[in-house]
Amino acid sequence: MGIRVTGTVGDGYEYLSPCSSLPLTDCMTMMCAAALRLLRKCIGLKDEFYYRHITRLDLFRPVVDAFVANAHKYNLLNSALIELFDFIRVVSFR
Repeated sequence: MGIRVTGTVGDGYEYLSPCSSLPLTDCMTMMCAAALRLLRKCIGLKDEFYYRHITRLDLFRPVVDAFVANAHKYNLLNSALIELFDFIRVVSFR
């Protein structure tokens, strides 16, 4: 995993994403899952700085929108969203 570097016709290099060989929907799912993991880590830190920024920038709106749009599917993204909401529920009770 990582960024692959390939030579181009010019004198520079072209930087490709790790999922550049996958179909667009699979790559987008991987990117959404990575963003969810980052959000979960920020919430898990239990730091007021992150809580304020998440609230101020309304970062849960895209998460909830993705959950609503993906509601009737059982896949990696849906599982990650459910796990995130469950983690928030468990952390808030402590």
